[in-house]
Amino acid sequence: MKSRRAPIALPLALVISAATSLVATGADAGQLAPQTISFTSKTFNPGAGAEYIPIATGGASGNPVVFSIDPSTSANCSLSPVTGLVTFNIPPGQSCIIDANQAGNATYAAALQVQQIFTAPLLPQLVWINTHVPTLRIGMTYQFTAYDKGGGDGSGNPIVFKRDPSSTSGCVVASSGLTIFRAPGGYCAIDASQAGGGEYAASGLAGWSFVVRPALDTVNAVGSATMKVVTLFYGTSLALQTKLKSQLSALAHAIQRENLKSVTINSYVNLSGATRTDQILSTRLATSAASFLKRRLSILKVTGVAFAVSGRGATSFVVTPSTSLENRRTEIIATK
Repeated sequence: MKSRRAPIALPLALVISAATSLVATGADAGQLAPQTISFTSKTFNPGAGAEYIPIATGGASGNPVVFSIDPSTSANCSLSPVTGLVTFNIPPGQSCIIDANQAGNATYAAALQVQQIFTAPLLPQLVWINTHVPTLRIGMTYQFTAYDKGGGDGSGNPIVFKRDPSSTSGCVVASSGLTIFRAPGGYCAIDASQAGGGEYAASGLAGWSFVVRPALDTVNAVGSATMKVVTLFYGTSLALQTKLKSQLSALAHAIQRENLKSVTINSYVNLSGATRTDQILSTRLATSAASFLKRRLSILKVTGVAFAVSGRGATSFVVTPSTSLENRRTEIIATK
């Protein structure tokens, strides 16, 4: 019969050491330490052919940060494996994505992928309205047109017109640009814009303002009892036509009724189509209008009215295309 051996007593320090060796480290347990990638090089608006070297810091694994072009944008940029240089060829509105990765080791997990995105801006659209318009008058209808100042039709979307709230006249503007000029006269402010699409951004809001004058056959009262204005358009005849005499007679009555004391008569010629003959006739017709108006005021026994007449085409206007009717005009302003 074998005798039982007594247990051996171990030093306390050795017991603690053995117990400690039974606890697994974080790496042994699969809990690798994380690491993070951060780009230190900055993005910019890349033009075609632009170049760039990405730079980033990684975690403590000691492995390098590796850059690559994301497959989703491989057609828009390239990366040289030798120099690390990225070359951009990004179409407007599209992007180039650079991926950054860092491998792990026995202590550190692989870093989560980080991306840097470069986006090429959309092409601009610059809407420009056709400003070669005739003299605009109450009762007229006019089709405004506009175009992309950059050339072509840009996004291909239609240019949309609208009436600007700053308008003082009664103009009605359709989205197509067709505009009806209604009373009162004043300024018709028109805005135009074009939506973006494809490689083009939406245009900004472009605006223009046009004077809307009274109809040809009316005497327009401006400022109620303080001012009266009449515009006379002349054809080929040197003499005052019946319609023009009727307008001057109406103005004479307005001068009498409102007790107006100052009359200014200015002749104009169209720089786009007037000849030297038009300039001479413009001066003569302004003088004729003054003489006729003075006779009418004498018949009405109106006295003390001062006249100022200018001619020689000194003050001019532009109408394109020109017509014989538009080449000469006289404006008469009567005030207190």
